[in-house]
Amino acid sequence: MGAVYGTIGCGDVEAVKAMGQVLAHRGGRACEPVTAGRAILGARTHDDAPPPWVRSSLTLIGDIDLYNSPELQAELARSDPTLDGAPVGEILLAAWQQWGPSCLSRLNGDFVLVLHDASDGSLTLARDPAGLRPLYYARWEGGLAFASEYKALLRLPDMPRKIDRHAVQFLQSRKLVPCGRSLLQGIDQVPAGTWIRVKPDQTTEQGRYYDIPLDIARRSADEHASDVRDHFLRAVDRRIPDRGPIGILVSGGIDSISVIAAARTLRPEATICAFTGGDRPDDPELHWARQASERFGAEHIGLVVPAEAMRTDLPELVWHLEDPIARSETLTALRLARKAADRVSVLLGGYAADGLFAGMPRHKLPAIAGRTRMGRRTLGEVYSFLQTGVRPSGWIAGWLVSARLAAMFPPVPVVNGSPPPDALPPWPNAGRELLNEVLRPSTIHGLQQWLQKVDRTHAAAGLRVASPFLDPDFTRAAFRVPSRLKHRIIEDKVIWRRAAAKLMPRELANRPKFPQRMQEDRHFCDVLDEVARPVLNIESVKSRGLFVPDQVERLLRRPADGVWPPEHAMRIWTLMLTELWARIFVDAPGIPPSCPSRRESCDTPACPDPSSIHG
Repeated sequence: MGAVYGTIGCGDVEAVKAMGQVLAHRGGRACEPVTAGRAILGARTHDDAPPPWVRSSLTLIGDIDLYNSPELQAELARSDPTLDGAPVGEILLAAWQQWGPSCLSRLNGDFVLVLHDASDGSLTLARDPAGLRPLYYARWEGGLAFASEYKALLRLPDMPRKIDRHAVQFLQSRKLVPCGRSLLQGIDQVPAGTWIRVKPDQTTEQGRYYDIPLDIARRSADEHASDVRDHFLRAVDRRIPDRGPIGILVSGGIDSISVIAAARTLRPEATICAFTGGDRPDDPELHWARQASERFGAEHIGLVVPAEAMRTDLPELVWHLEDPIARSETLTALRLARKAADRVSVLLGGYAADGLFAGMPRHKLPAIAGRTRMGRRTLGEVYSFLQTGVRPSGWIAGWLVSARLAAMFPPVPVVNGSPPPDALPPWPNAGRELLNEVLRPSTIHGLQQWLQKVDRTHAAAGLRVASPFLDPDFTRAAFRVPSRLKHRIIEDKVIWRRAAAKLMPRELANRPKFPQRMQEDRHFCDVLDEVARPVLNIESVKSRGLFVPDQVERLLRRPADGVWPPEHAMRIWTLMLTELWARIFVDAPGIPPSCPSRRESCDTPACPDPSSIHG
């Protein structure tokens, strides 16, 4: 784990150093900022040969895990033998010299790159295909500043902190932020799989280097399963660290169990540490993860994070997340990453498998529509409602929502000064491959919207995170599988279960999916109510002016049994975290709150008065 930060056409070395101090939690050591033309470049890194890397007119910094470095090095070394054994930065510079920005499509890894070219004075920002590693930028003092997390940008003098109300409305609807945006006006993200070049006159141009073709292969189910399994083993092999124990985040589901099974297959003698979080000692996640760990000879480290963690950890969680896109599982992830960092430097997980192989309950709808070709519009509108909370326009879908779903999904809170939330676009007329056509854009563009929570909860402990399901080669293999082999209405992840079955016992391969979050029962609702009401009190809501006070009060009303439906509880959760976000990043320039749950003090100065965060 590491970070990049710097400026072009503005600021000075001391300002860039201050940005780096804010990102100390991401780990590594801070490299002395380097001046390249009108740019000042800084980085935090664990590399043995740290940046900046220089080759001819090019200067490069980055937060980089390049998993196909040996293959890329071998290809380049044919024309330049000096690259044999070169560090990753020199390999990337040689690739850029030979192929230009198109070299990015050859990279298999998790990374952000910042490259200055003295020959034309340009600065290029680039981000990995899935968007696991973050990179933000903003105009400042006639130039441009960039950083791995935008809290570093807010430490620059006079950086504007104005709420993007449309993005806040999007957040309340989808628990995500629009691609390439943040909740602050003028602070944007480099989109996943994209490069942005800043020219000397401060104009920018942008190019996309990554795509996933839907290239359905005519094969038998067994042949598809074998192809998927082979690519998965290669993806895991690339991500296993060269030194130390193998750290794996293991839940009770097939995706993370497959990672531990593959790691044991590939490294029979390795030490494997399996980490699992739950909200109570009898959490089924802990039970099944323990069984899987024992089956594969791994040491299992479990951690119970109860609902009471909301009383202490929320301000710290929001500070690390920045845009508060996540559910309650992030509280567990934050503490679990801290525990894992004591043992490992990299934590592998099963992130993104559901989006490749239709593993979520909502994927049943496009699977049905693709097979029957009947009621496509109705099913699409219901699917959109489940994702956005926007009521359908069609009367059949509207009736279904009113009759079966409305009680579980309360109305999306309205943000003053913003248009209402949008429904999803209509499904394409894709015939039997409709399911794949729904999954594909969610993979190309949608991963970056929620992977932020994965990066930030691990970066909070200086821990790197990786997932073989983000491997570009594996992703392409997944989209060679036809929709009919991904979801059979009564069975999800069909081909993935068949592929994984060769790596593990049948009872583990057939495990159902567990929601990886705190159980939203009466106890959870009691604690949420206790924590949310002081934050969302009527005076605070009126003073902020974001939400309609009557709507907030209505949302906070408890039902007769005291238990909010899960989506209702998460509407409250998102509202509460949005207010905490505004106190940390709008009322103050991203100053970290005190962290009472941490074993050690924060690396950056804490807010002297925690009550200023809690309200």
